Amino acid sequence: MPRRVRAVSAAAVAVFLVVSSLLATTGAPERSRGVSQSLLTLANDAGPAYAPAGDPPVNGSTPIRLVLALNPLHPSALAALDQALANPASPEYRRFLTESQFESRFAPPAGGTDRLVAYFRAHGGTGFSRSADGLSLALTLPAGSFPEALGTRLLRTGSGAGGPLYRAAAAPALPANLGALVAGIGGMTDVSSGNAPLVAALLPTTPDQYLTAEGTDRQLLLGSDLAQAYGDAGLFPGSSDPNGTFGAGTAVATLLMSGYNYTARTDVAPFDPAAVSNYFNDTFAPWWPLPQVEGVPVPLDGISPPPAGPPDPYTDDTNAVAENSLDLEMAGSMAPGARLLTFYFPESVLIGNPGSTYGDLADDFALDLSSALSYNYSPARLATVSNSYALPDLNDSLWDLELAHAEALGVTVVAATGDEGNAPAGLTGRIPGEEPDWPATAAFEATGVLAVGGTELNLTGLPTSVVYPAAPPELTYDTSIGGIASEQGWSTTWASGLYAGSEGGVSTVYREPSWQSRSAAQGAVVNATVIVGNPRLGRAVPDLALAASDVLVETAIGPTGPTLGIYDGTSLAAPLVAGALAECAARAGTPFGFLDPLLYRWGSFWTSHPAAGDPAFHDITTGSNYLFRAAPGWDPVTGWGSLNVAGLPAALANATLANFTFTGPTPVLPPVRYPAAPAATSSPPAPAWSWWVAALGAAVALSIGLYVAGLRESARLPEPPPAPGRHPGGTRTVTPAPLAERPGEPPPRER
Repeated sequence: MPRRVRAVSAAAVAVFLVVSSLLATTGAPERSRGVSQSLLTLANDAGPAYAPAGDPPVNGSTPIRLVLALNPLHPSALAALDQALANPASPEYRRFLTESQFESRFAPPAGGTDRLVAYFRAHGGTGFSRSADGLSLALTLPAGSFPEALGTRLLRTGSGAGGPLYRAAAAPALPANLGALVAGIGGMTDVSSGNAPLVAALLPTTPDQYLTAEGTDRQLLLGSDLAQAYGDAGLFPGSSDPNGTFGAGTAVATLLMSGYNYTARTDVAPFDPAAVSNYFNDTFAPWWPLPQVEGVPVPLDGISPPPAGPPDPYTDDTNAVAENSLDLEMAGSMAPGARLLTFYFPESVLIGNPGSTYGDLADDFALDLSSALSYNYSPARLATVSNSYALPDLNDSLWDLELAHAEALGVTVVAATGDEGNAPAGLTGRIPGEEPDWPATAAFEATGVLAVGGTELNLTGLPTSVVYPAAPPELTYDTSIGGIASEQGWSTTWASGLYAGSEGGVSTVYREPSWQSRSAAQGAVVNATVIVGNPRLGRAVPDLALAASDVLVETAIGPTGPTLGIYDGTSLAAPLVAGALAECAARAGTPFGFLDPLLYRWGSFWTSHPAAGDPAFHDITTGSNYLFRAAPGWDPVTGWGSLNVAGLPAALANATLANFTFTGPTPVLPPVRYPAAPAATSSPPAPAWSWWVAALGAAVALSIGLYVAGLRESARLPEPPPAPGRHPGGTRTVTPAPLAERPGEPPPRER
């Protein structure tokens, strides 16, 4: 189960990054006499509050896994480089580095890392592991060493299947000469259940949903169908594009974890390469080249996950194998001939298997990203990284550093926004609920993630086959695929009765970048912020959306043939976008890096000049999720809309679009009108400090309550989503009225 994590930062150590954080304390920070008086407080990637002082300490012998994000060499120079690489007016625009160039210029000096190793080893640290790019140092430290090593204690807040649930008593600190080397630290808290798998933002439908009766109008889509429908195949050789090419020479990386079997308590292979290759062989046109498929294990805690291969004797109980398979199949369908690699860590680290320890989950994915960026793809070049998992909105120092690394190399990082459709957790069966999900929310001025939501797609043309109840779907290349008949924001009800839909909204962790606030999207961003009652503007998602429903995926080859399933979820859409951008990179001969500032200039231009046409986006104006509606222009269900991939190369090369400055209205968040204070009574007022104690106690109780409810999956369901035509989502306005004067919209949620 994903951990409800918020970043807690007492000082901004990484000068080249804007570290968005939430700060909550229970009193004066603890400090041990064992730490030098010259201290530097670290950015603490931790939970929403420090542990109450009365909680018992974690047993001193408990091993705690930490991941230190290390400041790069010359951080201001890296920040300036990333700004220039993303600025069309700069002579450095898209003059990206190679990995060897990046490491020679920005990798932290080995001497500093050695000093950190020596320091923590003297306090009982073991299992040191430095990432290939030098930006992180992982280690295991006994809980009893925290007061001496980091100036704080770990306190128990509960119990999980894999060990204690804990938080720090205060922000960690290091001697100043060592703290200056560290951008942030992960692992100071553990609120994961340890036995409930966190897999992607996706759930499979049951078999009876695709073994439908004759006469239904439901379309079952393949990756090759989507490549044709979105115009991606129009960039291939033999199309009308005189510069047509396949994806050869480019690479796409996907990030996830291995499978896991609960009965045997063992990691299992992440996917079957034969099944993925069979999917391409069956669904591609005869002249499309097959992608090269590989798995790259990322060891953690001394545990290396099994290699990709045929099904294990033990089945996967987590859905990770299906997720890895669909990531590769969707990305490869959009970039035939490309190199496809899945970077995956052992899921036993999450499960709490004996011999492994809890780590910060966001750090684990950041280590996947670090491995993907530093991998040698020669003679291909990494163009995109796709993420099809979702955690509650949080900050992670190492992930932020790796985004700066990605931009220096020109790698576009793509992430699914999630499948909760902004519905309460009780309706979705997942902890992430009404708020947008990480890492899709992670974005800064010149680095960040391209966030992808989901749509429901209906195509023109006639079906070539009918699926009967007694026969499974047949995989084949469909020559009759036409264009898009209709497309709307995706929402559905899973076979289990739980609600799902394209996730969007406004982050409470990441501040709103200027490329978003100074765009034609700002009116809708302000409106979404008012609807949910956020106190300030933040990074809004999604940026784009692609098909997220009724897609056939192959996950294994059994004795009687392929194992197929129909899947819904934004984790279909994200790798489709990653594959499309890799195809465009192959055609252009260069990757594109962080695209969000450019996409918002495009959307603003076409909003300001509608007669010019919109060659790159299909604006989605219908459909809704639990909280928001799709509408013209940007909206929190589908972003700017879906892609016309055939129009991307021209848009990417258009200097007018790249340098467009939006001069239309960019409204700000209106002030909230609070109710009048109640009349005074004869009772004496409570002291001011009691309100803070009560608020803090309520916050801690709510956090623990939400966690336990998610762990047991027994939360009471709220009212079902409104029927079509009675949706609570707000009407888009350019200048929203104060919240109390907006009839027909939901009241603000208590925050």
